[in-house]
Amino acid sequence: MSDEHSHSHSVVGWFKKFVRPIFEKSEPAPVLEELDKQASRIEELERSKGSLFPICLLGQAGVGKSTLINTLIADTGIVVPSGGGTGPLTANALRVIHGERASFVVRYHSGKQVGQTRFILEAEIQRQSKHEVSLAQPEASEELETIAIELDAEEQKKTRTQEAIGRACLLVAGSQTAQRELTYLVDALRWVLGQAPKFQTQILPEDLDRLRHAQEALTHGTNDTPRHFDSLDNPDFGHRLRDHACGFLAPLILEMSIHWPSPLLRDSLELIDLPGIGILSDAYASVTSDYLRNRAKAVMLVVDSRGIRREDAELLNNSGFLNRLLHAGNDLTSDRVALIVVAVKIDDVAVENWRNDKALNGTPLKSKAQHFADQVERCRNDIAQRLQSFLREVWEDNSEGKRLVIQSILDNLQVFPVSAPQYRLLCADDPDDDRPFLPDVEATNIVALRVAISDVARQCLTEQSRQREETHQRFFGQLRARLEVLSAQRSEERKAEAEIVTFRQSLEEFMAPLQREFDTRRGGFRSFLRKTIPAQIEARVQTASSKASKDIQSYLGKLRDAHWKTLQAAVRKEGTFYGSRHINLPNDFALRFEAPVAEVWSREILVDIRRETREFSDYQSRAVTEVLDWARGQGIRVSTQLLEALVEVVKQNRQQVNAVGKEAVDELRDQVRRELIKKIEGPIRRKCQKFVADQKDHGIGVKSRILELFEQLAEEVVDAAAVPAVSLLVEKFKEVDKEILAAFGEHGEPLGEAADALIQRQERNVQRKDDQLGVAIESALAALPGEATVLSKGLA
Repeated sequence: MSDEHSHSHSVVGWFKKFVRPIFEKSEPAPVLEELDKQASRIEELERSKGSLFPICLLGQAGVGKSTLINTLIADTGIVVPSGGGTGPLTANALRVIHGERASFVVRYHSGKQVGQTRFILEAEIQRQSKHEVSLAQPEASEELETIAIELDAEEQKKTRTQEAIGRACLLVAGSQTAQRELTYLVDALRWVLGQAPKFQTQILPEDLDRLRHAQEALTHGTNDTPRHFDSLDNPDFGHRLRDHACGFLAPLILEMSIHWPSPLLRDSLELIDLPGIGILSDAYASVTSDYLRNRAKAVMLVVDSRGIRREDAELLNNSGFLNRLLHAGNDLTSDRVALIVVAVKIDDVAVENWRNDKALNGTPLKSKAQHFADQVERCRNDIAQRLQSFLREVWEDNSEGKRLVIQSILDNLQVFPVSAPQYRLLCADDPDDDRPFLPDVEATNIVALRVAISDVARQCLTEQSRQREETHQRFFGQLRARLEVLSAQRSEERKAEAEIVTFRQSLEEFMAPLQREFDTRRGGFRSFLRKTIPAQIEARVQTASSKASKDIQSYLGKLRDAHWKTLQAAVRKEGTFYGSRHINLPNDFALRFEAPVAEVWSREILVDIRRETREFSDYQSRAVTEVLDWARGQGIRVSTQLLEALVEVVKQNRQQVNAVGKEAVDELRDQVRRELIKKIEGPIRRKCQKFVADQKDHGIGVKSRILELFEQLAEEVVDAAAVPAVSLLVEKFKEVDKEILAAFGEHGEPLGEAADALIQRQERNVQRKDDQLGVAIESALAALPGEATVLSKGLA
């Protein structure tokens, strides 16, 4: 057990066994509730110690992400086999995590995905036939696919059909480019699904084994049971891995995790190979968005020698990644996520430039290595400039918050033009391979990229450890300080009251103006939390709504040139259609509404909350300290041991309040980020459903009607979203308000307690003559955890 774990375990255990029973008798319920919450928070932080930090890879399909992962993880080994096919196969995120030996775990789709592919192929056969072919009625699971096929423009139908043929060929024949008749593929898929053949074709013997494995996989998918494959004593492990990662079983994969004994992965990180960019299915978009919006600690955008594309910037926007950073507002470090751009295939450009150099000059003026170095430098400058341009274009950086986010991305951007092939050649040193033209592995920039990835993990671990340590310290400091107050109170209660009587009048005269100011400041702070902030939320959301309305109208203007069938498909699919022209009204409207709301929330409202909380906390501490200084100035005619202990309690409370003021609003920011976008999607879907139910989605003038619907949606969604947005923000803020006031001790009177500590009212003496409580207090102090002295060093 680590020292840090021992500290937290010891302090929480000490609290539950010794301290909490005492506080049940001495403290008000809100204080006890807050301490219980802190203990739970420490236990939660301890449980999170084993969590992994996702480093997510994005890139166009076929750009070379698999080669890059293999090089980073295993030098010359093959961890993630490369498909080398015509496009993406699955909508899952492939995870690569550390393991003592190579293994992988996989979960499969049910038969629904195979059924949809089968239906697309049958529809294509029907279109190709000159006479009608009787097809079975589509099942309920195929309904959306049917709608999409019927509404696709010809180019979109061709793309969708070719992807389905590629998946079927891979699943049946083991290659996306295999030559198989459509009727054969349909009957083969029916065989896998346990359905009767439709075209009476005979399954080829060389395909039968694959189909049996596919059928077995679907059985696991239907039962939702994962399968484990271990390299230990398994000579077929490599083939099994390839079959699942990029082979014939790839279209059936729902989730897949590869475990590999890599030093890079020991630093509590996991590499996530996200689905490729620019594909049709919205399933890909949802997987990618979840990681980029909520989970990624770093995003590695993999591009080829052409550099950043507009599609890359659009993905960062449409996934919610940019809005995620906007939620962090004035403190971008509170939700730290690194953006790393990795440019691959730079060596190809260097070789081509060398050939041109040689052709032009006879003898090349520069070596291939020098051309590579030149290309690396040009690539770094070009990527930063193009990223800035594209981000400003796709995100419409028309606000201060957006401009600051983009500037922060650029300031912290890391660009690594690399050569994985040259690195692998240098590591292999195989005389049968081509000789590398780079002098050493450092020149490939792979080593530097590994260091950057490890740095992300170390920063995450450091931040995680810092949060745990600070939480432990604050918790222990409060417990110890409060116990010492109780102990000092019992000591002071035994002193004669005669010494206090002559002191009472001057103390009351001194305390009167202090108490009046304290009451005023406390009333102002509570009014700020309970009245000012809710009013600010409503006013600022209305301002943000006006801004969102303009952004949405600008977006709608770009849809006017869309094909009418694309617009029709979007309406029939509740505002969402992924074809050659992607439309996702719920997501696109939501992002444009969320962005200005996130900006005023993070850069204005949360900043005000933190400032007011910190200022009131500091004032409270100063006020009690002023009483202590005054008492000392009276010649210490009464003992100030109790008051000094009370000052320490206020000091510890101030630290906790400041932490709550920051942690609570950070947590609030995350909740709002997750839930706000959901409030907008419902009205859009319902409007589209009603439009279709009223049969306005076809006939003469359908495009004009749809565009008019979109205009109405834009106005109504903004108005409708403003109300739940205000309610959501106010509702979530009330949780923060409760935490802040509990941390302050809403029912506590620090100045009153200070006065009581000095004048020792007789009625308090009578209430505190419980000898059993005194024994418990002394026992708790005597049982301070051995680590507590370490934890408390930073508390003075």
